[in-house]
Amino acid sequence: MLTVEAAWYDYDTDDVADVAPADPLCSRVSNCGGALQADAALLTVGYLMPHAFGPGRFQPYVRFQRLDPDAGARAEQWDVGANYVISGHKARLTAVYSSAKSEGAPSLDRLVLGLQLLY
Repeated sequence: MLTVEAAWYDYDTDDVADVAPADPLCSRVSNCGGALQADAALLTVGYLMPHAFGPGRFQPYVRFQRLDPDAGARAEQWDVGANYVISGHKARLTAVYSSAKSEGAPSLDRLVLGLQLLY
């Protein structure tokens, strides 16, 4: 089963100045904690394999994300991963390799492993 997720975000802070969450002045402003005025996009394409492998099914996927702030550097991230779906959203294993790049900065590559259990 092919799955596609796409989103476009327009973060509008009404030009309110933001400060870092650790800043002691954070309690005195209405926009605090990393919010910025920007546009962002997300596109994920995955494929849930039709046949079970053991108790679950594999779902490889690719995801692209972009943050384009009104002021500051654009950031992009590519993810390539796979879910092992055991019981829908109730039990899932995930492995994903990510490569993030922000203009003017070195890329950040990482491998993330996850386990999701809901009862």
